[in-house]
Amino acid sequence: MHLDNMTLEQRQYLRGSNMEPIPYFFRSQALSRLKKHRKARIDAQRAQLAQEIAVGLNSEIIGT
Repeated sequence: MHLDNMTLEQRQYLRGSNMEPIPYFFRSQALSRLKKHRKARIDAQRAQLAQEIAVGLNSEIIGT
C-alpha cells in the first residue's frame, strides 16, 4: 500500500476515522499476519484431530 496509490474512498475513510495512513497500514499488516497465524493453527488442530480419529477407527477395526 503506497500513500500515493490510495483511492479517494480510502483517504476519506481514514479522514472520517481520524486515522493516519501509516499506523493504519501497519495495523492492517499486523491483522493480516494474525489472521494467517490463527488459520494455520486451527488447520493444524483440525488435521491432528482427523488423524486421531482415523487412528481410533483403525484400532477399533483391527481390535474386533
